[in-house]
Amino acid sequence: MEQLNINAVNNYESLKNALNQELNASAVHFCRIGYLLKRARDERNILADSSYTNVNEFASAEFGLDASQVSRFIRINDRFSIGGYSEHLKVEYEQYGSAKLSLMLTLPDAINEELSPDMSKSEINTIKTEYEAEQKISDLEVMMEEKNGVPDEFIAAVVHELNDEQEETAAYFAETVKLAKDMGLKPGINDAKEAYMPDGSVTYIIRIPGQGRFMIKMSIDGITITDIRHSGVKSPLSWEEFTDTAVKDVIPRQFQDKNEKKSEKKLEQKRKTEKVKLAKPKKEEVAPVQQDIVKNEPEIVQEEESLPFPEVMPEEKQPEPQSDEEHPAAGVEKVEGEEFTPEDQVIEELHDSIRNLEDQIIARNWTRALIYVEDIEFRIKRMKGV
Repeated sequence: MEQLNINAVNNYESLKNALNQELNASAVHFCRIGYLLKRARDERNILADSSYTNVNEFASAEFGLDASQVSRFIRINDRFSIGGYSEHLKVEYEQYGSAKLSLMLTLPDAINEELSPDMSKSEINTIKTEYEAEQKISDLEVMMEEKNGVPDEFIAAVVHELNDEQEETAAYFAETVKLAKDMGLKPGINDAKEAYMPDGSVTYIIRIPGQGRFMIKMSIDGITITDIRHSGVKSPLSWEEFTDTAVKDVIPRQFQDKNEKKSEKKLEQKRKTEKVKLAKPKKEEVAPVQQDIVKNEPEIVQEEESLPFPEVMPEEKQPEPQSDEEHPAAGVEKVEGEEFTPEDQVIEELHDSIRNLEDQIIARNWTRALIYVEDIEFRIKRMKGV
């Protein structure tokens, strides 16, 4: 379809034809729809040769758009177009659809700046719901909330609540910390990125008692903490500082009972949150919204994947290979008529360890890479024994 010169609109017929084209074209033209409606609202001569007295009458009779839809198109143009009165969207919003921008209308700029076009409509709606829920809580109610052991220092409190909400992630990182300590190493930022951001950029929403909700946007370059309650307040955080704080927070968790239940009071104050967005669409997760805010909506629970860890035993503790009957090739299907030897089993295990090592090197996860190096050395020694 040939694009109309939108600035040539100067009467009723040209306005009607232009809107027909825009409403039937791709959703990316919704900004132009808002621009046309604004001009019909503001320029008296455009509707002068029609029977309509205002833009709402015109849009309803000709296109079935009610007043709220007209208002939404206009507000989207006000908020997201260049200069607030243009047929063109600002560059940063060009990749969003009209449905997403409609949700973003009620969010502060500080929050919108942390969103990304690859977020789903559902994920943006979750953030919108979180924002609206926080605005319903009075400052007095927030001040009266019990902290329940939350650290006073802000970054420590953020990490503590993130680990408390994301128990599986915290447990995974705690295991990495323990492995690194056992090997005399210091966990690095790549270890933290693997645990908290396994598939690329990700956004968490947490709530700190006594302070409110916060949006944590993690990317390769760094972390941004946005105060949802006090929109516009942002705190940048380096991966180095986050990693050091996370290590201090997860060490005590290594000794906690995994089946320990939280107190009822803490459950009332804290809300389960999961990742709002993952980079890979096939693994997208959306934070379940608090039950007392949105009812009758099923909670989405998705287990995080974890890398396989080889069980490395000291060489002196490994049993000496004896016979084929006493050492069957576990987990390997034996083809009829083909003899599978213990050496074949060790070679298969060695190949698996090499593949795992390659994965860790590509991901620059040196702590876990060293684990597989040790495992490969052990497999080679065992193969010599076979």
